[in-house]
Amino acid sequence: MSWDSDRTGNEWAADGPEAGYFPFYLSLMMGAAALYGIGRILFARVHEGEVFVTREQLYRVMQVFVPSFLFCFATQYLGIYVASFILTAGFMIIKVSSKEEAIELVKRAPFSQNGEAVVEIRKLMDLEDFTDMLGDAFTPNEEIRKVKY
Repeated sequence: MSWDSDRTGNEWAADGPEAGYFPFYLSLMMGAAALYGIGRILFARVHEGEVFVTREQLYRVMQVFVPSFLFCFATQYLGIYVASFILTAGFMIIKVSSKEEAIELVKRAPFSQNGEAVVEIRKLMDLEDFTDMLGDAFTPNEEIRKVKY
């Protein structure tokens, strides 16, 4: 990002900042933060048997990294608007065990006014949607069963 910002101009012109001004300095800050993080890890004392990342922590990081990576990849072929819609819609799916739990979750949302909000709650799929397609070979796990209401 720094090199391309330098190509497009990263200085303050007479009429304001050039096109690469803010991206250039943003990339410098991101680079410095990355170097700090790498240096901190390299010079940290690692105790024997200490776990760097737990499976749950890695799973939570991957829940954000994988969609973000796919978003960047999809943007090249679908454009920014379609890829942004798909990314946003994918993050807006919330798993709950019942309709009542979904309603309580909406009441606590920051966008609701005095516990009131207009939100559409839909059941995306039923377990039977998969058994018709896969037949008797499909055995659902407990987590999928709990989602049914």
